[in-house]
Amino acid sequence: MLLSCKKKPVACIRGAPTTASVYDTIKFTSCSENADVHFWRVDDDWLNKSWENSSDNHLVVDGAENCETWIALYFYNPGTYTIDLEVASLTEGTCVSSYKSWKKDDQTSVIITITP
Repeated sequence: MLLSCKKKPVACIRGAPTTASVYDTIKFTSCSENADVHFWRVDDDWLNKSWENSSDNHLVVDGAENCETWIALYFYNPGTYTIDLEVASLTEGTCVSSYKSWKKDDQTSVIITITP
């Protein structure tokens, strides 16, 4: 009898710039392996396209909805920001829209400096 086991996800962010200017659209892409769920954060703010979840420092332009594997956003204010990606695998069902209903398997971060 063969048993299949699912590999644990490994978080990865590809092509992330280290600097950009205010109002530049910046795209972050997951290169994570074995991940079914992707959730993005900027400085501990969970990201999605709804205006209510944008902060005084950034606005999500596209992605980050329904566990997208990429996100595009821009920043209003200069500063240094941490972009986090949390990933998980699902044993059943489909991608969830709430971070409270799954257990994180791995996480990675990149830091970006926004200039005026």
